[in-house]
Amino acid sequence: MKVTLITLQDDLNCYGLRCLTSVLKESGVQTQLLMLDRWGAAQSALAYKGSEQQYPDKTLEDVRKLCEGSDLIGFSVMTLYFKETVRFTQYLKTTLNVPVMWGGIHPICEPKDCLQYADIVCLGEAEETIIDVVNALSLHKGLKGIPGIMYKEGDRIITNPTRQPSYELDKFPYPHVELDNTYVYNLDEQSIKPLDRNELLKRWGHVYMTINARGCPMRCTYCCNSQLSRRFDWTFVRSKSITKIIGELKHVKNIYPELRGVKLSDDAFGDLPVEYIKEFASEYKKEISLPLWVPGFSPSNLTREKLSPLVDAGLVYTRIGIQSGSPRVRKLYGRHDTNEQIINAVKLVHEFRPKIKLLKLDIITDNPWETEDDIIESIRLLMKLPKPYMLCHFKLTMFPGTPLYIKAKREGILRESYDAGYSTHFYNIDMSSKLNKIITLFTEPVVLNDKIEGLISAHKDENTFEQKYTEYINSVSQTAEVSVN
Repeated sequence: MKVTLITLQDDLNCYGLRCLTSVLKESGVQTQLLMLDRWGAAQSALAYKGSEQQYPDKTLEDVRKLCEGSDLIGFSVMTLYFKETVRFTQYLKTTLNVPVMWGGIHPICEPKDCLQYADIVCLGEAEETIIDVVNALSLHKGLKGIPGIMYKEGDRIITNPTRQPSYELDKFPYPHVELDNTYVYNLDEQSIKPLDRNELLKRWGHVYMTINARGCPMRCTYCCNSQLSRRFDWTFVRSKSITKIIGELKHVKNIYPELRGVKLSDDAFGDLPVEYIKEFASEYKKEISLPLWVPGFSPSNLTREKLSPLVDAGLVYTRIGIQSGSPRVRKLYGRHDTNEQIINAVKLVHEFRPKIKLLKLDIITDNPWETEDDIIESIRLLMKLPKPYMLCHFKLTMFPGTPLYIKAKREGILRESYDAGYSTHFYNIDMSSKLNKIITLFTEPVVLNDKIEGLISAHKDENTFEQKYTEYINSVSQTAEVSVN
């Protein structure tokens, strides 16, 4: 059996397909991995801004050539890449007689929609499911009864029993990080080539990203985890053993001694038990000793007892989701942190500077249920948070299947599917909004709080606002010049 796994994800981390590549190889399946990243995460928002960006027709043919001889082609699909995944799938299905399987968050949330194009849809975590599918195909057996999939049988859609996520993450091999049978898209040449070591490290930023714990206790209404929690026991956070995660990091470090850091991209690292975090930090410091990135904290789970051992182990970066300064909007989002918790969490991180070099804060606007007063509450909360921090300003993107998407469809806010998620990038913020322009000022290193109130007062008067906004920008420039000199 030969399996080709493909992702259009805008970086080369591709954790999910790296995990599937490993389990397939461990089972003796010939596997190749193709990553069609065109820009890297830093440029993806610019690439999607304004219009959908298609791959050249030549790339479709290059992918077809790479897939020749495959017995199964698998795509990892996120909503933003849905349309282009459809294009690749349709081309492959018309040129190759090979079943195509889709997995990832979009097929889990919208499986019937995806079955218009794919032959098989994976409805959850896929390590065990894909092995069952490959075994059935190799034995020319049907797919009946394989848990965790939906598939077509003629014109009929068959939904098999649910497969609950595994609680034993240690039984799976380390994610595949080797270079054999791994291919990447070269944007400059618009061609597919074998991935080499230097290119991988460059596009990783010399930081290895992995996921230690799966699941999330929160059910934020804009997030795919709310949909997963409706289908699976997703609110229980499942982690690898300390031995397993440290073993994985040692394995990768041995292969790539040039690494400059490790990023644990768990959704809810901060919800792991304190004793687990302390033991992890101790072993990480002893065995890995690289700068550590842990973004998975919220204001309600970030404590000194958890943060201190991580800083001692080398934590240099963390991230906190604020989402809104309005308690009413946070309630709409399913976020129950208080403003006091948010302020205290940011102050706590600052106590560990300069060891913690970077703090990112997330905030969401462009919400159709949000009033101007709500946005002003967000601005005033940001004014209370001590710099330095990097503000990440996002557009509310209502991805299919999430509670906010359902609410928006029900209320007539979204009339067509393409209005939400399929083409809209979460960085494509409405900068015609004066209040958004004010919030974006907090993305800069210097913020002049004493002048922000004047901008808030003037936001309804076009001429006055633009005058005060220009004055603000000039004042920031002068402040920055003074600080440099």
